[in-house]
Amino acid sequence: MFSSVIAKLILLTIPLTLAAAAGLWLLNRQTHADALLLAASAASAQQALVGSATQQASDLVDQGGRSARLVDEVRSLQLHFQKQVLAFKNLIVRGERPDQREVFIRAFEQHQAAVTATARSLAALFSDREMEGRIEAFVKSHGLLTVSYRNAWAMIDLAETWAEGLHRADDYMVGRDTEPTRMLDELTRDILASAASRLAARQQDGKQVLLAAASSGENELQQAVESTSQRQKRLGVMALTALVVAVLVLLVVAHRRLRPLRAAATALNRLAEGDLESRLPVNSADEFGQLAVSFNRSLEALTATLGTTHVDWSTFAAGRHGAAQRLGADLARTTVDLSQAGRSGAEAASAVDAHTRQLASQVRTIGTGLESTAAGVEELTTSLATVATSAQRANDAVSRTHTLATNAGKSLEEFRAAALKVGEATHLIAHITRQVNLLALNATIESARAGEHGRGFTVVAQEVKAMARQTAEATEAISSRISSMQAVGERTAKEVQAIDELMRQAAETVSEVSTAVEQQVATTREMASILSRSASEGQALQGVVAELERISATSSVAAGTTRQAAQELERLASDLRLALGSSA
Repeated sequence: MFSSVIAKLILLTIPLTLAAAAGLWLLNRQTHADALLLAASAASAQQALVGSATQQASDLVDQGGRSARLVDEVRSLQLHFQKQVLAFKNLIVRGERPDQREVFIRAFEQHQAAVTATARSLAALFSDREMEGRIEAFVKSHGLLTVSYRNAWAMIDLAETWAEGLHRADDYMVGRDTEPTRMLDELTRDILASAASRLAARQQDGKQVLLAAASSGENELQQAVESTSQRQKRLGVMALTALVVAVLVLLVVAHRRLRPLRAAATALNRLAEGDLESRLPVNSADEFGQLAVSFNRSLEALTATLGTTHVDWSTFAAGRHGAAQRLGADLARTTVDLSQAGRSGAEAASAVDAHTRQLASQVRTIGTGLESTAAGVEELTTSLATVATSAQRANDAVSRTHTLATNAGKSLEEFRAAALKVGEATHLIAHITRQVNLLALNATIESARAGEHGRGFTVVAQEVKAMARQTAEATEAISSRISSMQAVGERTAKEVQAIDELMRQAAETVSEVSTAVEQQVATTREMASILSRSASEGQALQGVVAELERISATSSVAAGTTRQAAQELERLASDLRLALGSSA
């Protein structure tokens, strides 16, 4: 009788349970795939950021090298120009002796050629036509100055005396070096300013590119995390819904199928007490419906035979003859058999209920596993968020390290240039000091020898003053550049310390990323363990289903016994009517 009921329970329970297990398996698989996707997204964003930083660093290095070359060329041009002027002054002051004159002329020609070559090299570094034109104008002005110097030499050579030649040359050269000097100073100032502005612009472009790359990587990673979280939630809700539906369907079906059995047991107990009015509802055409029809027909026949709806079986048996007693005894035995069958059915129903509760417990265990899986997914999401945050911190640390390294490189370059200038200024001061001493000595000697004609040595006195002025300017330049070198040294030391600190932070960030990845691996393993336990619970559920099949067989036997007892009761009721009719 219960075979069709149990079969329906099995057909409903097993597919739903398998669907829930499949949902858990899909959830774990999707979680693993999403974790791999997030890791790939984080690695891609990090690689793109590192590539951008490397490219910007390379561009900054190239720009810094070009700026340094421009500075070197400009400083070299200034130095050769100053040495050319100095060689001419040495020639007109100390070139009376042929051997010294030859030395000064050779130095003058060397520095003149160096000025021209350096100017051409400097022009080649610019693609700006305006700057090339200005450099070319300086070269022409310098060429005119060189011609003026050579004309002054010719005046000295053509003069009758050395003093007269010096006086004419001095008058001739007044103001002729002003224009080339002004042009060189303006070129130097503009070239240095242009190099500094280009380097600053390159640094700003690098910062913008790094910020854009970091922002793009962060947005992509955040979108991947949100998409993964939504997919995991949907899968979790689907699996949980399948489990809840399975449990509800199982409970409803079990309750509806066991209700007729409880009604039959109640009706049999009332019949044993003598109540002939009880009837079983006929709600289906299965075994329960057939049992209800047979039971109702038996009670109707018994009621029609006895002519009453309530019977005291003990009184009824005492007032009849032996046939009625035998019939009553047979009827009592039949009733006992029906009661036993009812109890057997109740026991079977109790067993079904117990195993149903066990099945519900198994389903709850699976639900607990699902909750653990959801918690693991949440922990995995948190770990991945930590990975994203750590990656962002690493990106920030790399960016700041790059900026500070660039500043440190600039500071070191300034430090090197300042040191070079200090050496040049020191050399110039030493040389000028020697020339001042010699000029003072020569002026004293010549004045003593010339007497009244010593006035011709006014040029010498002017040169002495010029040398003294240059000495003061060089001394001031040394003081200023030494201060600059000290400031640059202090700034470089601080930036190097900051770089060390940022590198330490980068190391800590990498450690945090590693820890987050380890947590994600542990969470994945825990989810695999939960799925394994869910599989074991599924096997136990299969055992419960087998037990339900056995109980179904027992219930079928009990139902057969109940039907036979009902048929026997109907036969005895017919015999009872005949016996009562004969006794009457």
